[in-house]
Amino acid sequence: MGKDYEIHHDATIDATPEQIWDAIATGPGISSWFIGRTDIDGDTVHTTFDNTRTPREPTFITDTEALLARDDRTGALKKFMRHVGVPAVVVHLMPLTPPWRKLKAVAPTLPYDLRILGDTGRGVPLDPTRWTGLTAPAIVMDGGKSPQYMRNAARALSEALPKAGYRTLPGQTHMVKADAVAPALKDFLTA
Repeated sequence: MGKDYEIHHDATIDATPEQIWDAIATGPGISSWFIGRTDIDGDTVHTTFDNTRTPREPTFITDTEALLARDDRTGALKKFMRHVGVPAVVVHLMPLTPPWRKLKAVAPTLPYDLRILGDTGRGVPLDPTRWTGLTAPAIVMDGGKSPQYMRNAARALSEALPKAGYRTLPGQTHMVKADAVAPALKDFLTA
């Protein structure tokens, strides 16, 4: 069932940082974070580069695909949510919330995202040599309220990228608000 996914595309977008954020951080746009090689942090921004949490089991992707093949989107989402550290009681209540319908709509993208991420999302240490060829300037950000493993991943990625900066957005989780990220992006893009 495994497939290789790679998309090469460059684009110039005439939009504000807020408009870009809304396009990529909501609904179907969330998967755009994962378009690229496995060298880019993801797993719905839950990539782990150190041993601060338990690695996902080797059958995680195939198990998720099997759930989706049975059209069990709720099962696939709950499996993913548990993996990324959402407390069990919250996972149990999430299907009762309004955003669940949108999450179910994008649930079939989970295996693609996970396969594109490859081993970077399994919970094993980062191979810093993987990014040495990426010479474009970059900014890697995390939310100050994000789980430690996510913050460690962001820091490790910023240290591995040859021309990267690192910034923590105070008070934010991994679901960063546009009004928090926009000034940081503006600073980076206009520096």
